[in-house]
Amino acid sequence: MKRTSLDALGSALWKAREYGVDTRFIELAGEVNTAIHVNVFGNLANVLNERSQAVRA
Repeated sequence: MKRTSLDALGSALWKAREYGVDTRFIELAGEVNTAIHVNVFGNLANVLNERSQAVRA
């Protein structure tokens, strides 16, 4: 089974909490990693729309 970034994030959070480490920075990294995809694909869609091109599945 392939490990995803969410698996890695969950493991990091779990391990940090096990040792009593503040996890806010890890949580913020997870939010950034999730949001970047929305940003990139939104920008890509805008550029393709400006060029009258479609995204194909």
